[in-house]
Amino acid sequence: MDGLRGIGAFAVYLCHFINSYFDFGFKGEGVEAPIWLFMPPIAAFWNGTLWVSVFFILSGFVLPLNFFKTGRESCISGGVMRRYFRLMIPVLMILS
Repeated sequence: MDGLRGIGAFAVYLCHFINSYFDFGFKGEGVEAPIWLFMPPIAAFWNGTLWVSVFFILSGFVLPLNFFKTGRESCISGGVMRRYFRLMIPVLMILS
C-alpha cells in the first residue's frame, strides 16, 4: 500500500508539472499540450484529483490498521501527536 501511495504522490507531482508547463487556456502562453496526453489510460496517470482521493482513502485505511491489530489506544494517540507536530511546524514557519 505504501507503493501505491508513492505512485499517487508522483502522479500529483506530474499533475502540477503538466498543468504549469502546458497551456490549457488559462494563461494564454506556454506550450500546447499534445492530444495523447488526454487519452483515458494516460490521463489517469497524471490526474492529480484522482490520486489525492486514492491517497486519502488509503491513508484512512492504513493509519488505524495498527490499532485494530493490537487494540492499544496508544497507537492512535501517539500517531495523532506525531502528525500534529509534523504538520504544524511548516504552518508555524509560514505564519511567523
